[in-house]
Amino acid sequence: MNGRYLVLSSVLVVLILVCLIASLFIFGSIKVHIAIDGAPVFDTDASPTTADATSTTLRKEILTVVSASAPVPVSASVPESAPSSAQGPVSDIDVHFPPRSQEHPPRRYLVFSSVGDSSDFVAHWVGQPQQQSYDIWICYYGVNVSQYSVYSAFADRIERREGSKFQNFYYIYKKYDSIVLQYERFFVVDDDIIISSSDIDRLFSISHSFDLWISQPSFSKKSKTSHYITTHHKSTFLRYTNFVEINTPVFSRAALKKCMDVYDDSLIGWGIDYLCIWMNGKEEKSRYAIIDAVQCENPKESKKRNGTRELQNVKGFNNLHDRWKNYAIPRKMYLDGDR
Repeated sequence: MNGRYLVLSSVLVVLILVCLIASLFIFGSIKVHIAIDGAPVFDTDASPTTADATSTTLRKEILTVVSASAPVPVSASVPESAPSSAQGPVSDIDVHFPPRSQEHPPRRYLVFSSVGDSSDFVAHWVGQPQQQSYDIWICYYGVNVSQYSVYSAFADRIERREGSKFQNFYYIYKKYDSIVLQYERFFVVDDDIIISSSDIDRLFSISHSFDLWISQPSFSKKSKTSHYITTHHKSTFLRYTNFVEINTPVFSRAALKKCMDVYDDSLIGWGIDYLCIWMNGKEEKSRYAIIDAVQCENPKESKKRNGTRELQNVKGFNNLHDRWKNYAIPRKMYLDGDR
């Protein structure tokens, strides 16, 4: 009898502890530490300008929660779906400014992406030109001439160029700096992210209203997620954090410039999210946020047209981590497993 009582008591204690830990995790009272293929922590032994800086650790963490009673910003119309395309190789094409871009001066904000042949950005991101608060600038790395023609009809600027999203953004940032720097905020987004034009407008508006340096929409329950803190919380408007995932960041102009000042085009994805936070100040408490008032979907592989990520076709995809280490270790910047 005593033995049975002891077992039941032990089970009860374990259940209480599990519930307590789960509640702390959910409400952000403890640090969130989720692995990115074994590399969740960003350690810095030195900043780019200070060789003897004290070693610190940046862990993904919810710092403050803003309630859902915050003001609701602007919205825009939902775009029509993209027409289908026929197969055919793309000929040699340089930068192209479609007729749409000639109808207006640069808008206030910019959406940028590198897109392949399987992107549905036209169906989701494109709104009514007279209502849309942002331009769409595309670097196209596909091979389908008809698909390129479809994209050209809806993008404000388009250029054929191989490479990942940040490699291509860095390219236009350097080549067209006088145009790029006219924009106030930048949504540098993966080409498969599902988000409506009205939600993009709202995302920019919230980022501006709260004077956020780097932010992102939350991910819906349908999404493929790599980090728990990026998933949608229905009871909050936004959550200040110290981590923004690199597939959907919104930058202020000043924050973007600090990232581009240190970015190297050998980097494809791994480590860039940590680098941008670090360069803008990892101790900031109210400049980085996950915006729960706006949701997007990061589709799972099973929902993609060809069942895989087109990023896998980008040169260097198979050695993302090595590229990061080659950049970071000489600068004494580390993720777990780098040393």
